[in-house]
Amino acid sequence: MTNNKYVKKLKIISWIIFAINCCSFWIALLIGLLIGKVYIFGPLGFLCNSWIFLCFIPFPIISFILASKLKYANCGYKQNYIVAFICIPLLLLIPAFSLLFNKTNKLTKDPSVLNKIEETVNFELPDDINIISSYNASRLDNDVLISFYVSYFQVNSANEISEVEERIKQSELWVEQLDPKLLNIFSSDTQSNISQYDYYMFYNLSDY
Repeated sequence: MTNNKYVKKLKIISWIIFAINCCSFWIALLIGLLIGKVYIFGPLGFLCNSWIFLCFIPFPIISFILASKLKYANCGYKQNYIVAFICIPLLLLIPAFSLLFNKTNKLTKDPSVLNKIEETVNFELPDDINIISSYNASRLDNDVLISFYVSYFQVNSANEISEVEERIKQSELWVEQLDPKLLNIFSSDTQSNISQYDYYMFYNLSDY
């Protein structure tokens, strides 16, 4: 009797874990999109938070363990094995792509990337900001290869937003529209992402 209760509980738990596994990729995707603020930072915000998919890896592992126990109890177990073998590679796919992408694009949320520019142009940004920077390379029409960082930042404090916006309007360093020639150095994905922002500043970090 005790054994029957144990098997019954095991089945219930296995079906709950099975349901979570079936939804895990989509739940992780939704959380990644929300936390990554893709409406501001685009795909880069999502890729910077791809670690969220790894948080769901324990569920297919648990499913695999439960399937082994159910198999030993001569109960239905195959669906748990199947979902485990499907979910683990699926949940590793986005983080793996993000890792490969990061090798060339050097994604970072570290605000220190902007420190040199702040000091040089004497324009201080607020401390409470969300920022994502990525490394890019582009070949110009004259076959010159250039490399550059693109940094996107969002001011979080409502009071600081109006203050920063006022300082930007008074500064000659910022523009509200980009020259089409400048846009051509970016990839098509970056161009579509950049076009949604309010203000832009270009700064040459090299010595020439």
